Amino acid sequence: MSQRFAADHLLPTEHDQQSANQLRKILASRMSDNEAINDVKLTVLDSDRKPYELILSPLLSKLLIDLLRAVGSGSTMVSVPLGKKMSTQEAADILNVSRPYL
Repeated sequence: MSQRFAADHLLPTEHDQQSANQLRKILASRMSDNEAINDVKLTVLDSDRKPYELILSPLLSKLLIDLLRAVGSGSTMVSVPLGKKMSTQEAADILNVSRPYL
């Protein structure tokens, strides 16, 4: 992370929240009761109205649902890969605390 993290600029707008909630409902309706083992298949249309089939693995479906739920509720989310090394300042910025506090 070379730039200072600024959570204020990542707050979802009302439009973002509505879009996230709509997509979350669509995705959830396509998930089976046994979502842990089944792929989710979605068909989307490009700008030329050509259909494309998307296949989301169970892991991707769960991560996407969690992200959409957070955005839909107006929360800011930060995704940091496990095992990523970062400075104490970067970690403090993500947590919105001072580096000495961290």
